[in-house]
Amino acid sequence: SLALIERTQCERSSARGERVEVAAMARQGNIGQARANLDGAMGTMKDNMKLLSEREECLTQLEDKSTNLNRTASKFHQGARMVNWKTRAAGYTTALVVIALGLWAVLFALHVHVGKRNIWEFVALSVVALLLGYGIYVCVTRRWAAAANNLVSDSSTSGSSSGDEEQSAE
Repeated sequence: SLALIERTQCERSSARGERVEVAAMARQGNIGQARANLDGAMGTMKDNMKLLSEREECLTQLEDKSTNLNRTASKFHQGARMVNWKTRAAGYTTALVVIALGLWAVLFALHVHVGKRNIWEFVALSVVALLLGYGIYVCVTRRWAAAANNLVSDSSTSGSSSGDEEQSAE
């Protein structure tokens, strides 16, 4: 009977030990599950951080491209204004040359045919008038070129809204 009692106590203690082991395993299972959840959350966070850095890189590249496009558009606008100015100046120059030639022809006819004067006097006066006219042309062209350069530099320093106002004014 003593052996039976010892045997029963042994079985009870081994059952308690198994219960302790099962409880310990359950705790470790919860810890393991918590670690697995934590690892999963960390992995998701790392993926999100990687995606965020990729998006930031894409946004930076997009901003650089936008800045370059803005610069290119500004240079194109300046070039278009310069071409517009040069076209107008060429039109004015052509009109002035045609008017000057017409005036010269009229004066030639009046001087030589109507006034019955010497042709060499008129040629000498024409050369003087031509040189004077060329000097005036050079001065005006330089002044217009300086004004065009100021116009280009003003449009490059002003904002894009002023460019819209200038276009509507033209």
